[in-house]
Amino acid sequence: MTENDVNQNVSAPNLGEAGGVAWTEMYGMFADDNGDMQRVKINVTARAGSASLAVIELFEAIDLAKASYGLAPFMPTSKPAAAKQSEESFPNNAVVGGADPVDTAAVDNAFPAAGTHESKKGTVHSVKMEVLPQPSGKSKVSFYGEGRNFPDVSMTMLPEQLAGKLSTTGAWTPEHFTKAGIYTFACKVVWQDSDKINPYSKSPENKYYKNIVAIHPA
Repeated sequence: MTENDVNQNVSAPNLGEAGGVAWTEMYGMFADDNGDMQRVKINVTARAGSASLAVIELFEAIDLAKASYGLAPFMPTSKPAAAKQSEESFPNNAVVGGADPVDTAAVDNAFPAAGTHESKKGTVHSVKMEVLPQPSGKSKVSFYGEGRNFPDVSMTMLPEQLAGKLSTTGAWTPEHFTKAGIYTFACKVVWQDSDKINPYSKSPENKYYKNIVAIHPA
């Protein structure tokens, strides 16, 4: 056998498609069982048949983590002020404007149509409100029903807008929404399905995002 024969008979093995992997770290603030805000870090990994598809899936996962859990793919430059807000800090010294806090039925019957789908609506009897500032300058406010570990409904707005939205329940100011905190108080949060479909929902009953249309004292 000559050297030429050897070169002709040896070929590279077929390794197949190696695929692609993309990953990142994401950070956020969450309340522990005592209501204290804690910084958390999670690893997010996407795998696909190619590197480009893995990157696309990773960014989809990042969007989901931002929208649903207030996570960001970078460490905040400073830790938000913490913490647990006492009931004494709840601004219950004044009730400003708004509809009759007892007459939620009037609000329920006055909902505008939300697109062509059959729009659902409801009321969450919230006992706790969580404030989580976002990198965009807005803040995410989440409302929890009795015994709930995860929020029933939430909204993300500028601090000034949030103070106005909650003005029916107390003398809130934008400063209340510029730092992370937990407020324990009862209120009724009226919501309606939006026109925007939630692409991450696996439940047909929760196909659409929810819009908070009114907030009343309990």
